Amino acid sequence: LKKVASGGEMSRIMLAVKAVLAQYSKLPTIIFDEIDTGASLAVMTGGSLLVANRHKTRYQDVKKIQEMLQGTGAQIVGSLLNRD
Repeated sequence: LKKVASGGEMSRIMLAVKAVLAQYSKLPTIIFDEIDTGASLAVMTGGSLLVANRHKTRYQDVKKIQEMLQGTGAQIVGSLLNRD
């Protein structure tokens, strides 16, 4: 599945799995969504975590996404820099 599904599709699959599991236990809701064209989910949550890859993500792209999130009123609660 990882070879054919995009990051957004994988996130939606994980969200569906989480929804099924939530029927059987009380777990907090966590939404994973990649931001490429908009930040629609980010404004509906309590906060967003901005994740970037140290070797693949350009500073300009991080800045652009940060500005896009702030422009929608989404709250950025932190950032994470992956080493891989």
